[in-house]
Amino acid sequence: FSNTQQVRRAFRGFNTESVQSIDVIKGKDPADKYGALGQYGVIIINIEDGTYDSLPSKLKRGCR
Repeated sequence: FSNTQQVRRAFRGFNTESVQSIDVIKGKDPADKYGALGQYGVIIINIEDGTYDSLPSKLKRGCR
């Protein structure tokens, strides 16, 4: 996402009950792994098994 409004729209309707953990990765590692998109850090949201289908479509595009 390139701005805050895009993040807000993507997370609209997101069920926070499906979150297992959240990892924040800063420093050189995210840039090495994710390129320019990771230059300022990466937030990894791990969700429960079987909940991927319920994610909003805008979030699915960013899933790896």
